[in-house]
Amino acid sequence: NAGGCGGCAGLNVCGASAEGVCAGVTGGDGSASSCGCGKRCARGRAFTLPAHVRMPESLHPMEVPLFGDRAGGEAGGDEATGEQAQRVRQAFGERWEEKHTRLANLHQRTSGVRPPAGFCYRVLPCLVKTGDSLLQEQFAIQLIKMFQDVFDASRLPLELHAYAVVATAPEAGLVQLVTNAASIDSLKRRNPMHNSLIDLFDLIYGSRVSRAHKRATRNFTHSAAAWAVVCYLLQIKDRHNGNIMLHADGHLVHIDFGFLLSNSPGGNMNFETAPFKLTGEHVQLMGGIRSATFSKFRELVIKGFLAARKHADKILMLAELTFEGAGRDMPCFGAGRDALEALRSRFQLKLTRWQCARFVNDMINKSLDHWTTTCYDKYQRCWLGIL
Repeated sequence: NAGGCGGCAGLNVCGASAEGVCAGVTGGDGSASSCGCGKRCARGRAFTLPAHVRMPESLHPMEVPLFGDRAGGEAGGDEATGEQAQRVRQAFGERWEEKHTRLANLHQRTSGVRPPAGFCYRVLPCLVKTGDSLLQEQFAIQLIKMFQDVFDASRLPLELHAYAVVATAPEAGLVQLVTNAASIDSLKRRNPMHNSLIDLFDLIYGSRVSRAHKRATRNFTHSAAAWAVVCYLLQIKDRHNGNIMLHADGHLVHIDFGFLLSNSPGGNMNFETAPFKLTGEHVQLMGGIRSATFSKFRELVIKGFLAARKHADKILMLAELTFEGAGRDMPCFGAGRDALEALRSRFQLKLTRWQCARFVNDMINKSLDHWTTTCYDKYQRCWLGIL
């Protein structure tokens, strides 16, 4: 998955010239996995691509806006020094900017050749993924980016952070690595004494009255509201904690979109019937259902839904064009045109604005600690060990 896992080919592409020609690929230091998962990667070895192969510009990490650029700086702002910076580093490991510099310097030292004038190092964090429907993943990312454009145009502080996916075949391609982040499952594994989100935030961001903690909680709330809207409208399933990442500044980032629209895990049994995932620990982190932070979450979900509803035609058009093209071979369109009609109905286009706001508010109440969400997380924990 995009967050990195043991045995993946978590390769970092580096050494691209100014003309964009890939000069080589390295697996980091050759011993540890470069995907950030903390496990050894047997296939993380160096190799060279042919000179005519160009890496997609969309995979360049510096072209994707960092959360800090949109949300007023990295977690902690001026406080992200000393003890606070050390806590973040212990939780998420080496920052991508530091790894970028280290790998570029390592490549220059080991190559034995001084780079020609005008040569610049660029390290592209990506995974080589096979065995899943990468065309569907690419389609899902296109939809998610469209939702982000809608939120931005509406001046809503909702952040999705859609990473790049480039399908080179129906079931193979490149997936951009989500840097400076770790799955909630991996964070809980590394800190067994802090097995709830609120405990993890206390561990990583310090006192709850500190600026770092307040900023991280705000970022979490804004991103959780954004994903609530998208997960409901696109019916994204398989939302266990291995597929939900936490960025170093507190934002949630969902990955792995193998199940959406009309397909679901377990042979399309559609077990996850909650509108979206909203657990008790999410609400606890926001201060409880009567807190000002959770009220802000409600407000943002409603505003985000109304904004998406306003641009429903654009989203439906993309889904329609994809279905008529390569979509018929995608698992998410297994229900055929019924998947498109179901997507249209979820926008609640026949309701008035006030009725729609009431509908979304009721949807939030229904999602909170929904029994299918709780049971699915327990299943993942018992059978797959996902915390």
